[in-house]
Amino acid sequence: MKKNRVAVLFLLTAFATGAIAQAAPATPEPELKKLDYFAGNWTSEATVHSGPWGGGGAFSDSVKLSG
Repeated sequence: MKKNRVAVLFLLTAFATGAIAQAAPATPEPELKKLDYFAGNWTSEATVHSGPWGGGGAFSDSVKLSG
């Protein structure tokens, strides 16, 4: 009886995995197209003042975001 339960559990898991693997990828929502504005190369420069977490100084950063 226990072997039957294991076999049934195995078969259910195999079928569920196969069904998930064949699912089509989700299409992005149209609202996400608004975020394409942020795609590109971004740079920033600032002056950080000294504080309890350390000394201050110049700060610069650059980030590349792909859309």
